[in-house]
Amino acid sequence: MDAAHERGRRPLLHVIAWGAFLACSWTWCIGMFLPVLLLRDFGPRAFLVFAIPNVLGAAALGWVLVTRRAAATLAQRHRLAVSAFSTVTIGFHIYWLCW
Repeated sequence: MDAAHERGRRPLLHVIAWGAFLACSWTWCIGMFLPVLLLRDFGPRAFLVFAIPNVLGAAALGWVLVTRRAAATLAQRHRLAVSAFSTVTIGFHIYWLCW
């Protein structure tokens, strides 16, 4: 393990890789299709209303979940909400695929 890992910092390539993973995780029906519909139906302002909170929220998680322990604590503390979100997301995907 290098000195950066020992101090709790991640190498730049590691950070970029996780950023790419987060970006790819949004490549699903809400993350890709909904913005297109918003742009088409309501114009650029609607797209920005969707995009800005999502980008800021994703970035803010970098400050909230600074360690694995912080992520585990958050997931445990909000277990019901995390489970409900996962259930709704899976249901939405099933609906999307059947549609």
